[in-house]
Amino acid sequence: MLIHSSEEVKWTVIRLERNGGEVPTHLHNQVWECFVPLQGRAVIETKTEDGKEDDFDMEHGSFLSVGPRSSSSQEHECFR
Repeated sequence: MLIHSSEEVKWTVIRLERNGGEVPTHLHNQVWECFVPLQGRAVIETKTEDGKEDDFDMEHGSFLSVGPRSSSSQEHECFR
């Protein structure tokens, strides 16, 4: 659900299905993506150009930002 969109910012709420909801692996070229779980738990997986992988366990109240290709080159996906 799109909440707000302008030239500088776009706010979207993505609802993941329990036990299997997923946002496929993707990479942004120009924007930062920020994750703020509103309820429940999720895992954000990231992978840098040099192959370093990290999993971030997210829950209500946590925050994670993933930079664009030009800054940190992190592919990322979300699942629950």
